[in-house]
Amino acid sequence: MAWEGRHGHAYDQPAFRYLLALERVRSWRSGFPLMLLLVELKPRPEAKRVIDAACTARLFSALSMCCRETDIVGWYRRERVAGVVLTELGEGSPPDLSLVAARVTDVLNKRLPMDITHRVLMRIRQKQAPQPPRASRATSETISGDHRCSTSL
Repeated sequence: MAWEGRHGHAYDQPAFRYLLALERVRSWRSGFPLMLLLVELKPRPEAKRVIDAACTARLFSALSMCCRETDIVGWYRRERVAGVVLTELGEGSPPDLSLVAARVTDVLNKRLPMDITHRVLMRIRQKQAPQPPRASRATSETISGDHRCSTSL
């Protein structure tokens, strides 16, 4: 685990990537799109390129406040980019990307200090479920859409 607090925990990069791969398979089987939220903290010019432990705790705590218990939170890229897999619970249409972005932006603005929020870059990617695998390997890896929503706080 990368971080554990009273509201949940964040997975380290290998565990997060493994769970993301499982969600991709589940997305393919269910036909529902996969939604991935990426939060990058741009480094200060004088600082190292990784996020320090204090910022990590604050960032993951804030992310856990705007995610459901079923969502997967962790390091997409170790100590640089936090990720959240917004799991699909089945029925209903997928959430609107702009509504998700607004909710996350609001929570991060309220829960993080201003010196951190000015350095946050957030991206939301929604991958449509790929077609069922066929004989060709290239065909099985095709994604039929990639919707992006980027915002700086």
